[in-house]
Amino acid sequence: MKIQYKIQDNSQLSQREYYSLHNQKSVAPPLDDEFYAQSYELRKAASTMTVAAIEWFRSNVGLLLEGGYSGSLQDDTFSVLSIGSGEGDIDLEIIHSMIPRLKPRWKRLRYVALEPNAIHRDRFLQRLDQASFDESVEVCVRDECFEPGRLAGEEKFDLVLLTHVLYYFDDPYQAIRSALTQTKEGGQVFIVHQTATGIPQIQQEHMLEAKGNQNEMFTAEDIQRLLETQSQKHQYYHVDARLDVTECLQRLESGVKIMSFCMECDLRQLQEAKFAKILQAFWRLAEIEDSGRAFIQEPIGVFVLKTTANPTVLERHPEDKDPVVDYWQLAQRFDWSGTFLSQYHRGKPSSLRLLDVACGTGRWLQAFGRYIQLDEEIQNLVYDRLDPCGSSIAQASQKILPPFQLGDQYVSTIQEAQLESNSYDLLWSMHGFYMVPPQDLASVLKKCAN
Repeated sequence: MKIQYKIQDNSQLSQREYYSLHNQKSVAPPLDDEFYAQSYELRKAASTMTVAAIEWFRSNVGLLLEGGYSGSLQDDTFSVLSIGSGEGDIDLEIIHSMIPRLKPRWKRLRYVALEPNAIHRDRFLQRLDQASFDESVEVCVRDECFEPGRLAGEEKFDLVLLTHVLYYFDDPYQAIRSALTQTKEGGQVFIVHQTATGIPQIQQEHMLEAKGNQNEMFTAEDIQRLLETQSQKHQYYHVDARLDVTECLQRLESGVKIMSFCMECDLRQLQEAKFAKILQAFWRLAEIEDSGRAFIQEPIGVFVLKTTANPTVLERHPEDKDPVVDYWQLAQRFDWSGTFLSQYHRGKPSSLRLLDVACGTGRWLQAFGRYIQLDEEIQNLVYDRLDPCGSSIAQASQKILPPFQLGDQYVSTIQEAQLESNSYDLLWSMHGFYMVPPQDLASVLKKCAN
């Protein structure tokens, strides 16, 4: 049966109707604690945002663990700081996903969650009591706020999570910088945040009129601009999600609560004319399915920020006479050590195999040896060379030093090379792909990925 989108003619007034008749205001008041808690639960249940975030973390658990590979091998504990963990539903799923992937690199997992809201913290603790973790997993839920500029204790972490919390900081970038400061060398910060699509569009149009200000309006696009302005390197992932607004369009009590949470004020007490404008905006964005349910798209963004594992080399090596600075700069602007170590633990025991596409005379390999110090655990690193010029390969071969070992050579272009599938842990190409014709690029990339 399809849902009818109209106010039902009941003898008893809904809360929305009651407030409209008796207590209308030109500006809606803030949400009180009880109404906030009710609205939060309804908003959360109506959205796929949490489920989508959990699925993304499950699918990318290897990426979560990458930052820890750069640390000392004597440290056998992977540590996580979750800032504003809420009820812990996402956090507990992350923990469950991490546990099977910890060994052999780590023996223990330490997970510290900061949550100042007593209701959310208690629910996290209740969920934690129901979870079954062995003694290798330690979870600590603290009654604390994260204060930018002040470390949350002396401990530093392999991974710091900021999940839907940057709205609440006066200076979001200061919070991001502080989170980076809280990570170990080579660690990572993950930020999960709502994009500007969906509810933020309605907030942009109506929040000022509804509540008198636009505080806490902050989207993934704002984060993107902040990071780019500060030249902060990062990776970005788009994750689809949507909000069920069926009850909102019907003006049911539960729907008004969801709308109130979205607009961050008690819409039950807002003037009818202003409420009607907000409702029209929900209608405008809603997509109504054949089932009669109505949804507004509200994708989220995931940002991954890494601290530098290798110390910045301010001066070039005295023996570095290369006419360009490209390789020197490349050596210090990427976490090579962490990348090699993570692949080392994923691959066959005690071995790595690397293919250098368009290796040339080995200029990049030589710079790598001068500026990058790989973890001493990596002993067997087979280096294969590919280049259409045999004399160039011969010169590159003279520059192979431990831990690299001489492997196979291919005097060929990457398009014509007969490569064994699934044989390489790593593949790099420095200034080589400009020689690939545009029409061949897709097939070449596919070959490299296989």
